[in-house]
Amino acid sequence: MFSFAVKAFPFPVSPCPASMPAMKTFLRSLITGGMIFLFPALGSSQESAEAVKGVRILDTQEVDLGERTITYNRVETPVLKPEPVKLAPAPVEEVPMSAQEEEELRKWEAKFQCSLFLSVAVYDGAFSELRWWGDGQENVVWSNVNFLHFAPFADLDTGEAYYSILLWGWETTAADVRAMNAEARTSEELMPCPPANLPLLAKAGPKWQAASPLSEGAKRVMEDFHEYYRKNGSQMAVDYAKRVEETSAREEWAKAHPPVPQDTVINYFPIRSVQAKSKAAK
Repeated sequence: MFSFAVKAFPFPVSPCPASMPAMKTFLRSLITGGMIFLFPALGSSQESAEAVKGVRILDTQEVDLGERTITYNRVETPVLKPEPVKLAPAPVEEVPMSAQEEEELRKWEAKFQCSLFLSVAVYDGAFSELRWWGDGQENVVWSNVNFLHFAPFADLDTGEAYYSILLWGWETTAADVRAMNAEARTSEELMPCPPANLPLLAKAGPKWQAASPLSEGAKRVMEDFHEYYRKNGSQMAVDYAKRVEETSAREEWAKAHPPVPQDTVINYFPIRSVQAKSKAAK
């Protein structure tokens, strides 16, 4: 039985299609005899030899990717250091909780606690369709709050409730959705549009509307989030606009400064795993 260990490989290797068969053949030949230990270096084969402090290069294979090359150097197997002896953990002395700590724990346990995995579709930056699973059912809600403003939140503590949040969302427009629906062949492919009777945030403040039957817990979730936005939404909107601006600036900079292709050198040496050695001994 053989396995692989890869150490500190900080960049992807994406060979062009023409070089893929040669690379596959070469990699297949590497794994025939045992475990492969890889460590990368940038530059020529000579530079890679210097990088491994005098370790001899036994064989070299080069893959030409057009704009750059990948060089695989099989180097002499070094003498590995033995694993350090594991010491027994020191005994942990239990320290009794103070009265203050017990009171804080009691308040924490008394809170309404909920883990939310929110799927958010934002229409025209003004309406959000929210979906999450809770109380044994899918909950669907429409809101006039742009819930992408909550994207940086890993959790939310209202004092009486604590929410652990994982949010995944995207933006679209109602016009695009209507155009997609017009081309849809079956009703199953239709995407929802914001309800006409959902008021704008600027006119009515944070509001939500159920699009599916909701449990009492799901209703509380919406009330707490919209109440939090009622108190903090102005700053959240400013922070969101700043993040969007910074993201756009980074994308423009990346377009103006495309990465320069660099040659890659990978030094490796094969070793047999402990399992392979034990099987060979039998």
